Amino acid sequence: SKVPDASIKKSLELDQKLRHVKTEVEKLKSERNALSTQIGEKKRKGENCDALLEEVNKYADKIHQLDKESTLLEEEFTAAISVLPNIPMKDI
Repeated sequence: SKVPDASIKKSLELDQKLRHVKTEVEKLKSERNALSTQIGEKKRKGENCDALLEEVNKYADKIHQLDKESTLLEEEFTAAISVLPNIPMKDI
């Protein structure tokens, strides 16, 4: 149910955190994909790519952690905005 005196401040803070986490995830995924391309090139040339594989695994772990954090933030954000009242239109 709506809370007439609910503050939007918490919702805005959660939104900012959520956007930051999602941006970080996308950045890490991009970097991981670039490393994966390098791994493919090294494998085609028959070169050792163990160090790159380890780095990709580190990215995967961090991405997984941030995805979990993002899910929790989304749930918290949804709960926070669900109590905000609707602002009536002036025309009505």
